[in-house]
Amino acid sequence: SARRRRRSPKPSASLTSLALAEAFIFSSGLWTRRGVLSTRHTITQ
Repeated sequence: SARRRRRSPKPSASLTSLALAEAFIFSSGLWTRRGVLSTRHTITQ
C-alpha cells in the first residue's frame, strides 16, 4: 500500500489540480465573456 501511495498520488494530484485550474479558468473566461456580451447588449438596448 505504501508503494502504491508513493507512486500514484503525486502525478494524479498534479494532473487533477492542473485540469481543475484549466477548467476553472476556461469556465471563468466564458462567463466573463458572456457577462461582457450581456452588458454590451443591455447598454446598446
